[in-house]
Amino acid sequence: MNFGELLRAVIPTPGEFKENVANWVKANAKFWGVSFGMHVAILVILGVAIGAPHAGKLLEEVIYIDSEVDTADEQAAIEHFEVGETPVEPTVLNTDSLTEPPATIEQDAQYNDSSAVFEEAGGGMANGTSAVGGLGVSLASLGDGPALMGAAGLEVGKGDGNKGGSGGAGEGFGGRGTGSREKMVASGGGTADTERAVGGAVSWLARHQNADGSWGCGLQGFARHCKDPSCIKFLKDKDPKEAPAEYTMAATAFGLLPYFAAGQTHETAGVYKPVINRGLTWMTRNQNQKTGQLGTGSMYEHGLATIALCEAYGLSKDRRLQPHAQAAVAFIEDAQNDKSGGWHYTANPATDGDTSVVGWQLMALKSGEMAGLRVNPQTLIKAKAYLKTVAKGKSGGLFAYTAESGPTPTMSAVGLLCNQ
Repeated sequence: MNFGELLRAVIPTPGEFKENVANWVKANAKFWGVSFGMHVAILVILGVAIGAPHAGKLLEEVIYIDSEVDTADEQAAIEHFEVGETPVEPTVLNTDSLTEPPATIEQDAQYNDSSAVFEEAGGGMANGTSAVGGLGVSLASLGDGPALMGAAGLEVGKGDGNKGGSGGAGEGFGGRGTGSREKMVASGGGTADTERAVGGAVSWLARHQNADGSWGCGLQGFARHCKDPSCIKFLKDKDPKEAPAEYTMAATAFGLLPYFAAGQTHETAGVYKPVINRGLTWMTRNQNQKTGQLGTGSMYEHGLATIALCEAYGLSKDRRLQPHAQAAVAFIEDAQNDKSGGWHYTANPATDGDTSVVGWQLMALKSGEMAGLRVNPQTLIKAKAYLKTVAKGKSGGLFAYTAESGPTPTMSAVGLLCNQ
């Protein structure tokens, strides 16, 4: 018997195969059907008995979470905006109540001194092919936390092993997220006590905010919210004619910036969300809708408020804030002295300007760049030309208030910062 005859003897013809299948079904189908049905019934009973309680618990948790979000979001919307994106995880500044007195050393439990906020940045990737240190990348600075505008920090692994570097803190807003907060605090000498002090300070700011969302510098500002006897005596003894100006726009910007420094925005969950939301609402409602100016006319005030708006937009990427921040940047560009490249107390000054005002405007423009807003390169080129006119010293590392005056430590600090 050859190989072909062997295959024909073993493999049935199509007719034979069809007949064999029919005979098997007649003989065995009812037994397999009963077995299949019993298994299905058992699985259904087990699913109901075991899975239902867990499903109910999960549903309860989802409803609870939704109700918490709804409760937290019952805030007045910021006007003149379109609905935008939400931020990623922020740094958490936790306090039990905004009505409690300022923190003391004994109130450690009121603030998160060593919570999940503190996560090590970086981590790096090992170089497995040689004995040279690997390359570390701080992914936390790229996206864990409100740091989308921050570039990743890089660091090469140390020593002769192949372990990756730890990664840097990132650029831009990269240091505001959860990933690099502990490392940055520790590198600057921060401790649990300093973190507690920060927590107490932002709590104080929240308790001294005006009902309309603003802050003020005078008797009608934060001072009237004070309950401390020394503050009350100050209010009673102070002659209203000698009271400092309110500078409400600048004070509101100063009130908001500490929250932004910790990665908090008007869209992050937490006790300070309504505080920040009210502050931004007040700022945008009181911005000149035609010119984009913030404040009562002082370029100091406008520059400071522009920094706050740009940081709020850069951290949250809320498209509702974008037109307001962009208009504020444009006002700075239009207010520049075209010939000198400087800024002075008011827009379009007849004088060349002064380094103090220039510093605030350049910081605002830098915040705008970091937030992804449009900044005219020519504005920065002209500002750099102005800084050359006030540079002093053999190497040009000292700076003066104006070109005619001598250098001072304060103006040198401003000039060096602006040249970064």
